[in-house]
Amino acid sequence: MIFDVSNASEPVQLSCVNLAGISAASANEGESVPVWQRMGLTSDDTIFHLAVPDICNALNQMIKDAGSSLDTSNANSVLLIVHEDKTAHIWVNGAATSLTVAFKSPKGPGEPVFSTDIVDIIGIRFPAVDILPTDRVLYLFRHAWRFGLYFDFTSDGELDVSKLERQIGQVYRRIAYYHLYDAIETDTVYSTMLAAGWFPFADLIGDQISHIISAFKGHQKIEHAEAAVLKSYDSQYLDRILNRWMTHPIMLQKQLIFTSAINAFKNQDYVSTIKIVLTEIEGILCLSYRAKHGKGAKLDKLLSYISELASKKTGDSHTLLLSKDFSQYLKRHTFAPSDARNAIGRAGSRHSVGHGAAGDDAYTAVRALQAILTLDQIVFFLRE
Repeated sequence: MIFDVSNASEPVQLSCVNLAGISAASANEGESVPVWQRMGLTSDDTIFHLAVPDICNALNQMIKDAGSSLDTSNANSVLLIVHEDKTAHIWVNGAATSLTVAFKSPKGPGEPVFSTDIVDIIGIRFPAVDILPTDRVLYLFRHAWRFGLYFDFTSDGELDVSKLERQIGQVYRRIAYYHLYDAIETDTVYSTMLAAGWFPFADLIGDQISHIISAFKGHQKIEHAEAAVLKSYDSQYLDRILNRWMTHPIMLQKQLIFTSAINAFKNQDYVSTIKIVLTEIEGILCLSYRAKHGKGAKLDKLLSYISELASKKTGDSHTLLLSKDFSQYLKRHTFAPSDARNAIGRAGSRHSVGHGAAGDDAYTAVRALQAILTLDQIVFFLRE
């Protein structure tokens, strides 16, 4: 199915556009200074507030000289395309944009998309704007109460448009999911979150992870946040997760096993859910590895394998899927060692569960959901 896309307005044509970059430091006349020619910034960066007013003033003057009354100062989006001959086209709130995203579950053309359907943002495109390898680009935009800026003023004639789209997507993702990245970069918040078995799982992206992060920042009780998340995983939603798993041929080989695990969760039999899921994860990884390489592998190799698959799938370890961080989560949590002789362990670790090192009170609804979400993320990475 093909959809016709057009910009909301025609661009203003500019002439003699000589923007070359942003000065990296102060300099007096005659002194040399580095100039940034390619950069992505958000309004949380100090330099954003130094650079953007001057850029907007310069653009406003060019627009005025071109005979237009448009003003970039209060715009929600500004797209500037500078051509090889130094002419340019600028859209102020006028360029059509599209997000390139990854979905949690399959979507058909024409279906509505909600924020809870999105598991990752890959890039931003301008489908009705022709961008040439010889062009230079600046995109300033607003999302909610934050702003983003990306520019590439290099003039080597080899602008990679697909890479440009991904890099603008990185800036957008950083703004749209500020709360998530802020939590990850705050050591005390993130480490406490991980210690409790929580991770920004793919299926939590959206309102659910916001509840968890809010709790670990001290804005609400963790019990209340966990209860809100558990409530969203009702019988119907759990069936959607199971159906999603069964679209993968390796998971289909163990349909009976994982159907039993999901049904157990529905029936509040969290012991069975945890025992099944955590003891089957290594087997799923091994089956996938064997299908790809023709032989099995030990756990360390399997964990490296899933990390490689994740990075390859996302193309960037800093996407919302957090491939490197997830690999560390598997090592430090799901496959954390235990000492069965001293009864040390919790029901979040495969070793504790498999070796009988976790007591009755460790088998909770929260731990069972964390196990399901861990497997769900692995299955997402295993998909081609």
